[in-house]
Amino acid sequence: MPSDRFYKLKQVKKRTFLKMAYKEFALHSYEGASITRLMGDLKMAKGSIYQYFEDKQDLYLYLVEHAHQQLHDVVRKTCPTPHSEDNFNAWFSNLLLIQLKFLMAVPAYTSLFIKHSAEYEMGAKLSFMEAPIEEASRVTNTNIPIEKAFYLNNLPFLVFDFILQSEKIDLYETIKSDLSIAIPTDKLLYLCEAFFKKA
Repeated sequence: MPSDRFYKLKQVKKRTFLKMAYKEFALHSYEGASITRLMGDLKMAKGSIYQYFEDKQDLYLYLVEHAHQQLHDVVRKTCPTPHSEDNFNAWFSNLLLIQLKFLMAVPAYTSLFIKHSAEYEMGAKLSFMEAPIEEASRVTNTNIPIEKAFYLNNLPFLVFDFILQSEKIDLYETIKSDLSIAIPTDKLLYLCEAFFKKA
C-alpha cells in the first residue's frame, strides 16, 4: 500500500502520477510494464517511486484497488439499492449503463481490470459488484441462480468488447492517445440492444 508520502502529494501531482501509472500498466503486461519508463515519462528519478510504494507489485495492486474503488463509488452514488417495489431488471439495466459509461470514460482502468483478471485468474472481473447485485435481488425478491450472477458480473465487459468491435475502436490506441470512448447514451442503448439480440 502507498506510503504516507504518497497521500501527502499535492492533488495535481498525485493525479498525474496515477494517470501515467495506469497508462503504463494498461499498455503493457505486468511483466512488460516498466518502472524506469514510468518514472522517465513523469520526469522523476527512478528511485523516487520507492518513496511512495514498496515495489512494482505494490503499485500495481494499489492501481487495481483504486480503479475498483472509483467504479464502486460511482455505482453507489448513481445506482443505489432498489426498493422492494422496484423492478430488478430496470435497476440492473441502469447499473449496466453506468458501468459501461465508466469503462469507456477511463479505458486504462478497463484494460487493467481485464488484464488483472486474466493474469491473476481472479474470477469475475467485477466480482466486487456481487454484493450490490445480491442485495438488489434480495430486496426486490428476484431469484438469481449462481451461473446468472456470474454472467451479470461479467456482462459489462462482454458488452464493452462488443462495442469495441462494432465501432472498430482500438483500445490500445485509445489509451495511448489519452482519449475516452465517447458514445452518446442513445447510441450506447442501441448497441446494448444489438448485443442482447446477438447473444
